[in-house]
Amino acid sequence: MQKTVMFASLCLASSLVWAEGELQEQASFPFTVVVAPSYKVTLELDKNNTVIATLPGWKEQKLFELEPLEGEEAERFPVAQVGDFNFDETQDIAIRDGIGYGGVNVFYRVFFGDANGGKLKEFSEPVSNPVLDAAKQTLTSAQRSGPAWYSTVFRSVKGKLYPAMETQMLPVGDSVVEYVIMKDAKGKVTGSKVVGEQQGDTATDYASAPAATATIQAEKAYLHDKPNSTSKTKMYVIKGDTVTLLDWKAKQDGGLGDGWFLIRYQGKKVIEKWIDSSSLQ
Repeated sequence: MQKTVMFASLCLASSLVWAEGELQEQASFPFTVVVAPSYKVTLELDKNNTVIATLPGWKEQKLFELEPLEGEEAERFPVAQVGDFNFDETQDIAIRDGIGYGGVNVFYRVFFGDANGGKLKEFSEPVSNPVLDAAKQTLTSAQRSGPAWYSTVFRSVKGKLYPAMETQMLPVGDSVVEYVIMKDAKGKVTGSKVVGEQQGDTATDYASAPAATATIQAEKAYLHDKPNSTSKTKMYVIKGDTVTLLDWKAKQDGGLGDGWFLIRYQGKKVIEKWIDSSSLQ
């Protein structure tokens, strides 16, 4: 097929996208994205279900082989989301790469646009259920595993995304808390905290939130100097005592919420030690 004929047919079947601070769905292939003024990229599937990007100057770039959905799922889930994922004032393309947990998790591979007309560059991290916040310049990726949700909030520094905050839901008794890890642009952990559920969506929200509290459920919960069973002390708290949850460490090969909490207990003096999470269940 001649390039001119193919281009005309693609334009008739596609929609042009240019919007800031939001995601726009693409229901099916082919479609065309206005990456930047006077720069468009058309995406289609070849006969082998490989996603092909046609760049300016008729240059083609093979992205990856897509596993197509069938039946109701094909109509329910868009093939792509378009938006400024790294907040550099060019449009990027997130292409669906899988469905998980009965449709709760929709996974994407993100390809950054290039205002100079170069090849699309793939983001190193997979993204699930993406949410963009243009005001805060954050991309949130969240997914469910079992009864718990996990999320990563990416921030942009000069067009480069880094994982600024990671959160994980933890069951404590009949309630749920969140364990939060905060990082800087170099990947260094700047802090971690256990807070009540749904504190916000930025590191500032979580840093200023009060630490979560919990009630001891075991008859006697021994305190440990470190998050392991070998550092057990003679000190303990008892059923009904209220403790503040400061930090958390998962047990190797443990289940959801199976780990160690760093707690603060206000008795005759303030004590900060580790307890087994089973003491709170």
